[in-house]
Amino acid sequence: MSARKLSHAISEGEGISFIVVVDGADAAAAAEASGAEAVWIDGDHLLEPVRGATLLPIVGSTRLAGLDACVLRPDDDFELAEGVERVIQVSDEETLEDVLERLDPELLLLAAGDADD
Repeated sequence: MSARKLSHAISEGEGISFIVVVDGADAAAAAEASGAEAVWIDGDHLLEPVRGATLLPIVGSTRLAGLDACVLRPDDDFELAEGVERVIQVSDEETLEDVLERLDPELLLLAAGDADD
């Protein structure tokens, strides 16, 4: 089980929690030093360097073993490795209502549907 729980990290802060997209170890260390609650990686090759550079939870959108949390869409298969937290991404009010009723998730990522939203 992961020692770096996203739900714990974001509940400790006061107000808005920031998850910073990083492209390597230096960016992960800088994000942690700047007060981020977690880091987001976009690629399997980043997991080990980022894991070695920060104590923050690592989030991604792939089912990569070793992530602390995985962002999924409401219709995805929710099968994840043990200890990986499930974060459900919603982009509109209708989807939010459905997800809250059907899945009762612990973590939600509210995201705009496109760049104009």
